Amino acid sequence: MQSTLTSAVSKHVTTTKSISSSYAGTSKAVRNHSDLLCMSVPQKYRQLGDFWRYYTGEKTAPVLTIVIGGNHEASNYFWELYHGGWLAPNIYFLGHAGCVQAIMNACRMITVP
Repeated sequence: MQSTLTSAVSKHVTTTKSISSSYAGTSKAVRNHSDLLCMSVPQKYRQLGDFWRYYTGEKTAPVLTIVIGGNHEASNYFWELYHGGWLAPNIYFLGHAGCVQAIMNACRMITVP
């Protein structure tokens, strides 16, 4: 089963010619089975998905992907990156309150708590 993150990035890449993608929603950035215990979802929705393939470098997002976050994430992992940081190669988490400028200052993204 393809994860939400993979399908969102793939759909964006095939429908546009941009060099970056932003993703607001449930990316399900789950690295391993321990992360599943930190997700605020019913047991039946705790699935590993394929984010771990991006995390380990087995796969790489084809464009810069900026993740804003959601309510069904592995909270332990996002807490480690409270101020933002790289979730995986070419996938950046904006942080709990952050701002980034991308594409030679043409685009600014901001999150606030």
